[in-house]
Amino acid sequence: LGPVVSSCVEPLVNGMFTDACDGRCKVCQMLLRRYLEGERRSHAVHQDSQAFATVVLSLNDYGADYEGGLYVSAGVQRRWVALGAGDAALHRSDLFHGVNVTRGNRWSLIFWAERGDSCGAEAPAAWHRELAAEGDAVALYTLAVHLLDAER
Repeated sequence: LGPVVSSCVEPLVNGMFTDACDGRCKVCQMLLRRYLEGERRSHAVHQDSQAFATVVLSLNDYGADYEGGLYVSAGVQRRWVALGAGDAALHRSDLFHGVNVTRGNRWSLIFWAERGDSCGAEAPAAWHRELAAEGDAVALYTLAVHLLDAER
């Protein structure tokens, strides 16, 4: 997947968040998510505070293979993100979102991108601190959540 990440995913993230990334965002983690009948069907509303940005690449078709799926949340209202196979959704770490598959099976490949030249346990805290020092409200909030989680 290396060539796909470097030629497609990272340019997408850097192009969408030009000011915050300054060309330095890179994918540090990838994971395969599955929501199968008889297994986990949902992931409650959350934020991806471990990454600067997330790319969700759908591996199958909304409507044909599954219903429900990825949603964004503003309070109690949900907005479904209907992704076909090969479609991608991109968001920053502050977006409240979740997954609830109501029919069928859903597969997706998740890419977590960080800002900076290195990936690892300390990298998210480094980019949070750097952007927070510049006054970025999202980074200030995310850094606070990250630090509180570290204390627990």
